Amino acid sequence: MTTNDDSAGPAPADAARTAGARLLAAMSHEIRTPLYGMLGTLELLSMSELDAGQRQQVATITESSRVLLQMLDDLLDFSRIEAGQIRLDAVPFDPVALAETVARAQEPLALHKGVALDCDLQPGLPWLLGDPLRVRQVLANLLRNAIKFTAQGRVTLRMWQEPQPSADQVTLMLEVADTGPGIDGALLPHLFEPFTQGDATRAAEPGGAGLGLTVCRKLARLMGGDITADSSPGQGSRFTVALQLPVTASRPAPGAAGAGAAPAMPVLPQLGLRVLVVEDHPHNRLLLRGQLERLGCAVQLAGDGAQGLAACTAGAFDVVLTDVQMPVMDGYALSRRLRAAGNPVRIVALTANAGAGEADRCHDAGMDRCLVKPVLLQELAACLQALMPGRAQASPCVSADADAALLARSVHADFDALLAAAASGDLGAVQAHAQRMRGALAQVDAARDAAELCRELEAGAAWAVQATQDRIGELGLILDACLPGYRHSRLSP
Repeated sequence: MTTNDDSAGPAPADAARTAGARLLAAMSHEIRTPLYGMLGTLELLSMSELDAGQRQQVATITESSRVLLQMLDDLLDFSRIEAGQIRLDAVPFDPVALAETVARAQEPLALHKGVALDCDLQPGLPWLLGDPLRVRQVLANLLRNAIKFTAQGRVTLRMWQEPQPSADQVTLMLEVADTGPGIDGALLPHLFEPFTQGDATRAAEPGGAGLGLTVCRKLARLMGGDITADSSPGQGSRFTVALQLPVTASRPAPGAAGAGAAPAMPVLPQLGLRVLVVEDHPHNRLLLRGQLERLGCAVQLAGDGAQGLAACTAGAFDVVLTDVQMPVMDGYALSRRLRAAGNPVRIVALTANAGAGEADRCHDAGMDRCLVKPVLLQELAACLQALMPGRAQASPCVSADADAALLARSVHADFDALLAAAASGDLGAVQAHAQRMRGALAQVDAARDAAELCRELEAGAAWAVQATQDRIGELGLILDACLPGYRHSRLSP
C-alpha cells in the first residue's frame, strides 16, 4: 500500500541543493579570510612609494584577487538561488541615482582600457520599491562584461520606463550596449547557461567562472523581470533588462542603503577614534591595525574574545572591531558580555560569512554593524563615520590664508613630481602623485575640476605619454585659476 507522507522531508534533489549551498557557504567562509589579507594588504601597499614596475605588479595581483572574489560571490549566489535561499529586499530607491553610481564605479576600468562609457538615462523616473543591491549587482556585471570585452569604441548604458496602464507599477528598462567583437548567433541561446562564456574569444579573457550572466538572469527573474541578449559577430552586443517594479512615494531615512550606493569618499578621513581590534588571525590583526592607523585611529589588539573583554574592562574605547569566529570566546559571546555589563561601546562585527542571516545574528548579539570580509578602507571608514558622526571628521577644509598657502605648496610639490614622472614615462608614478593631489584638492570646492582631472590621470594608466603630458598641462592651467596662492607658490623658492 502507498501513502503520501508530507513529513518525510525534502525531496532528494532539494536536499542535495541545500547541502551544496551549505558546502559553498563554508568554502566561502574559509576563502574570504585569506582574500581579505591579500586585498587589504595590496590596498595599503598601493598607497606606498612604488616604482612603475612595482605598481603594475600590485595592480595585477589586486585584479586577480578581485576576480577570485567575484567568482566566489557568483558561485555562492548561484547555489543560493538554486536552493531557494535568496531573500530580496523591498526598499525605496532612485533608479537614476543607482545607475549613475554604478557607471561611475566602472569609469576607471573604462579609462584604463581607453573605452568611452556613455549614459543615456531618462530624467524624472519615479522612485521604485525593490532590492537596489541586486539591481546594482546585475547592472554592474553587465557593464563590467561590456567594458572587458570591448577593445575599442564605446559602451553605452541606457535606462528608460516603458508605459504601463497602471501608475502604481512600471517596467524599468536597462540596456548595456557595446562595440565589442559580438557573439555568434548560435551561441546566444546558451549564453545564460551555467559555466558559459559566449565563445572561445570571450572565454580566453580573464574574469570569471562563467556564472555571472546566469546569476544576473536568475536575479532578474526573481525580481519579476528578465534579461535578453542581441548580438552578432563584428557588430557588438546589447543586453536588455526588464524589471517589473512598484512605484513608491516613500523615501529612505538619510544614510539608509535604499537610496543607492553612498558616494565614494574623495579623501580618507582622519577619525581620531580609539579602536580595539579583536581578531585571532595574526596577519589580519596586523592588517586591521594598518588600515585603522591609516584612518587616524589609535589601535589596541586582542587575540580572542576573552582578551577583548579584559581590555574593555581595563580601558575605554570608542569602537570594538571584532571577528565573530574565534577560539576561547567568539565575537558573539564578547558582544553579549559587554552589553550585559552595560558597556555602550560601539561594536562592529567582522565576518567571513556572507549568508543572509549573519547580520541578524550579529544584531541579536548586541552588535551595531556587520562587515563582510574582505573589508577595504573606504567601507571601513564609512562604517566608522556612520557610528561616530560627532567624532569622525574628514580632514578640515581650507579656511585660513596660512592653510591655503600650505595646501598650495603641497600641491605645487606634487605637480612638479607629476611633470617629472610624465617626462620620464613613469605612468605608475603619475598615478601615485595624481592620487595624492586629488585627496588634497578635494578639500577645496573651487578645485573640483582639478580634482576630477587628477582622478582621470590616476585611472589612465594605459594612456600614451603625450596624452598624459597634455592632461597635466591642462591641470596646471586649472590650478593657476582656481587654487588661492598657487600661482604665487609656483614662483617662490
